[in-house]
Parts: sequence; structure tokens; C-alpha cells
Amino acid sequence: FAEAIYKSLGKDESVHLEDWPEAKEGLADPDILKTMAELRRLASLALAKRVEAGIKVRQPLKTLKLKTENSKLKTERDFIDLLKDEVNVKEVVLNPRIKDEVQLDTKITPALREEGMVREFIRMVQNLRQDAGFKPKDRIILMIEATNGIKSVLEKNRVELRKETGAGRIVFQRGVKFGAELNLEIDGKKAWLGVRRV
Repeated sequence: FAEAIYKSLGKDESVHLEDWPEAKEGLADPDILKTMAELRRLASLALAKRVEAGIKVRQPLKTLKLKTENSKLKTERDFIDLLKDEVNVKEVVLNPRIKDEVQLDTKITPALREEGMVREFIRMVQNLRQDAGFKPKDRIILMIEATNGIKSVLEKNRVELRKETGAGRIVFQRGVKFGAELNLEIDGKKAWLGVRRV
């Protein structure tokens, strides 16, 4: 495919025989490179706080407080949004008065726990799709057997589950025909997942 596109541009040689392009000096903005290095450093510190607290990155948290002298991190929202995504927090607050450079709120509210549970289920269903050999375009039936607490969370988030997993239908009962299945435990409660192609 790459070869066809390259030749359609009027080139005679194969794209695979071309030299790698040279990077042009002076195109990289040193301030952006410095800010990205600072962002990576702060993200590493915040992720280390998650590890200390025993909280997986998939579990969303409320707030990350930062102390930094980097002016771009203080003024440009895009960098803060990158940090929010990397650390999986709802909000990043710049606070020069905190003791450490990074302060992570590790309190998990019921709403945050629910969001984390849904993300975990989505990840497991995507893995099951792979185990069953399904293609990304394949629509599936998602079968779930779970306790009432887990079931109510998943029913409440049914639209997101269907969208993120490619499920045409969600059935809350154990099936007998499936392409792949998984027995699991979440918060000490057992559940079962099965997927099959529509």
C-alpha cells in the first residue's frame, strides 16, 4: 500500500530503498521540549504515588496537585490535559504551597470506583474479543453473570459498554455458546463474561 502511494507521486524507485529524511536543525522548539521533559518527570512522580497507594492507573482519581516553575505548564491547558490523561485524574491543580512537588488525592469515591469498574470490564471484554479471534469490526453479544451490585453498575453504563466493546447486545445471564469466556473477581465479588459474534 505504501509502495503504491509513493509511486503515484511520480517516483520510480521503491519507497523502501529511499534514505530516511534528515531532521532539520532549529525546527524543534526548545521550550516545548523542556516542558515535555518536565511533564514526563511530574507524571512519573504522580504514577509512583499511585504505586505507593496500590491504585492501578485504570482507576480514575479526583485531583493531582503540582508545584512547578515551568511557565508553559502554568499557562497552556494542552500540557495539563496530557498530564491528566497520563495520570488518569479528573483535575490538575497548580499549587505552589504544597509540600512535595506532586500531591495525589488517593480517595476513591463511589462514582470514581464505578468508573474504574466499567473501564476494567471494557478492558476485559476487549481482551476476550482478541482471545476469540474477533476482528475490530465484528459486532458481538456480550454475556454477563454478576452479583446485583456489579450488574447495576454495568446496566447503568450499558451505552458506554456497548460502544467501547462493539457489543450489539448485552445479556445479563450466563450463555452456553460463546467464542471466549472469563471467570473473574472484582472487589471480592465473582462474575463471568462471555462473548460471541453476532
